[in-house]
Amino acid sequence: MDLPRQRRLKKRRSRLVGPERDQQLGNCPRKSNSHRIVGEQSEDLPHVKERPRPRALGVMVHLQASEVQQLLHNKFVVILGDSVQRAVYKDLVLLLQKDCLLTTNQLKAKGEETFEKDELVDGGQMGPMHNGIQYREVRQFCDDHHLVRFYFLTRVYSPYLEAILQELQSSEHGLPDVIIMNSCLWDLSRYGPGSWWSYLKNLESVFGLLGQVLPESCLLVWNTAMPVGKQITAGFLQHKQQPGDDSLRARVIEANFYSSTEAKKHGFDVLDLHFHFRHAEQHLQRDGVHWDERAHRHLSQLLLAHVADAWGVELPRRARVATWIREGPGAAAGDAAGPVLSPRYVFFLRPAFPVGSVLLQLFLFRCPLPYPDRICLRR
Repeated sequence: MDLPRQRRLKKRRSRLVGPERDQQLGNCPRKSNSHRIVGEQSEDLPHVKERPRPRALGVMVHLQASEVQQLLHNKFVVILGDSVQRAVYKDLVLLLQKDCLLTTNQLKAKGEETFEKDELVDGGQMGPMHNGIQYREVRQFCDDHHLVRFYFLTRVYSPYLEAILQELQSSEHGLPDVIIMNSCLWDLSRYGPGSWWSYLKNLESVFGLLGQVLPESCLLVWNTAMPVGKQITAGFLQHKQQPGDDSLRARVIEANFYSSTEAKKHGFDVLDLHFHFRHAEQHLQRDGVHWDERAHRHLSQLLLAHVADAWGVELPRRARVATWIREGPGAAAGDAAGPVLSPRYVFFLRPAFPVGSVLLQLFLFRCPLPYPDRICLRR
């Protein structure tokens, strides 16, 4: 926390895939990375190159399971958040093993004892199943070279989060290489009339704590909350709080604005999922909160591309992710697809601009949050 913002940003973004620390991940021995994403499955796959972090991500590609295995080889990944984040965890676990999508039942399942060779570590079906703010669920997937863990959160900062960080610090595996985190909907809807101001205060607390606890070698990616529907019937919302208007939709946009600003102020990475999925309501489930299997696979590809970019890993060049999302995994590899999930938009680079008012952000619903040097979409 005592480092200037620019210095911390420079350090956090200079991480490259290199020799791993000499530790054991339980049954997952840590070995040195090969600095390459190569294998028998692809003859033209380029070597991993050390390169400066670009000013904006290039064209997205659909990574195969074998390539994801190499990217996350000997890595410890922790995912923190609500049921949407749990689906992020599930899709990543599935993608580490095979090239297929989650099923509807897998997306809806909650607290099950096992999912695709993972295990329920705590909470879930081990205790009472409920939709209260004290619900807990800890899951873990571990093979010879990968460790992925999920912690269910109902609040962005709490004594439970402090306990999680203490557990990670004292763990035999050490602190994670990657943390993917978001908490928003529960914070805004389940903690009473003062939930908004509590959320803003907790954002300051959580990023301050993470800045003190996490080493520079740990990549923390704060992903913004995804868009919600106009009619929300998700089970975790109390009946009297289910809005029939756009109140929660507007609050989510505003919350994303503040959380992203706070994360960047502390030198952490931000992935604006709300921006990427703002025109993808056809992939939203009926409850207005959760997303289908294709949306989650696209989300995984966005996260993996962000991680690869932060580590200086050059990804293979194939068809854009959008082709596979719209047309399925059988789409032609060389097809030049349109922009993500919507052919009506084209890519362009927008320079940084000063942070505007929140009301302006709410009015310009299709505009991304004011992150400098990033790819945007415009009609």
